[in-house]
Amino acid sequence: MKKTRLSIVLGGFAIGGAENMVFEQIKKMNTDRFCVNVLCCSPKKNNALEAAVEKLVPVTYLTETGRITPGSLIRVLKALRKQKPDVVHTHLGGNGFGAIWSILFGKPLVITVHTTPQKAFTAKVEKLVRQALRKGKTRLVAVSEENAKAVKAYFGLDDKKCVFVNNGIDLDRFYRSAHENVTIIHVGRQDDNKNQAALIRCFARLREKEPNVKLLLLGDGPNHGALAQLAKELNVADAVTLTGNVSNTEDYYAVSDLYVQCSHREAMPLCVLEAMAAGLPIVSTDVGGLRDVVQDNGILVPDNNEEALYQAIETIYRQTPEEAAARQHASGRLVQGYSSQAMARAYEDIYKQMC
Repeated sequence: MKKTRLSIVLGGFAIGGAENMVFEQIKKMNTDRFCVNVLCCSPKKNNALEAAVEKLVPVTYLTETGRITPGSLIRVLKALRKQKPDVVHTHLGGNGFGAIWSILFGKPLVITVHTTPQKAFTAKVEKLVRQALRKGKTRLVAVSEENAKAVKAYFGLDDKKCVFVNNGIDLDRFYRSAHENVTIIHVGRQDDNKNQAALIRCFARLREKEPNVKLLLLGDGPNHGALAQLAKELNVADAVTLTGNVSNTEDYYAVSDLYVQCSHREAMPLCVLEAMAAGLPIVSTDVGGLRDVVQDNGILVPDNNEEALYQAIETIYRQTPEEAAARQHASGRLVQGYSSQAMARAYEDIYKQMC
């Protein structure tokens, strides 16, 4: 049987949720039916995620900055023509190039929308995506049912032009490990949207009552230094660990007791799913698709309500052993529908329909 040739195009393998989602999908792709190539528009970053992807599929790196110029477009299109894809699947920095590819050559294009539709594309790329959608060979994929509703409304699409595929993770990676201190954890890019400053302020309030509690902040970003400074100003620097980017997040979830997501904007963050797979209760702002996974395993709070965030964190901290066991069971149950294998099969079905 002839294999379907798939090209996955993205900006590059920075450490982030979308990039990890691509890796998780590639890991579970049916190699008997699909020949997968990856095209990174930006230069190689020499990180662990790149190395893991390169062990699975061929990866081509270009030297583009993400801006669509005549030169960058020629180089990307030339690289795609060399891969001879039957279908192209784009993410983030690859979306504009993929839209032009589909417009020019009438080829099937899948675009994963990783956040709210208003923030998913620049104005220039959004125009290209809308044009590609009108051509009839493009399909948008949202990463949660809630986000799919928003994407359909924003672009005026029906169920054929926009579907949702749950983000997926490798459920077998995660485990529990014995540890001493009660530990709160957050994983993600450290920027204004993720709002880790609110978490540090809530943590400082909790630590005034509970001096042995700890906070783990995994990730990096433009606010990394400011978050470290805030922890010092609030006299909790000795209890807050900012690890930077790490590849073994499962080992940190294993020694944690509560996951907190305080973003202003999300679709379906992998880190929440990972925390659930490790059996953690979740406190999260009620944004994007998080209400699909934060149910009897945790507490949802309104965005921009720091008092509600603090009260939810303290409630989970003071839960009884019976409540803790129930929430751990609920997290494990709810995350079962978010496996990387199920995600890969869903995308494979979309590729086959479009080809």
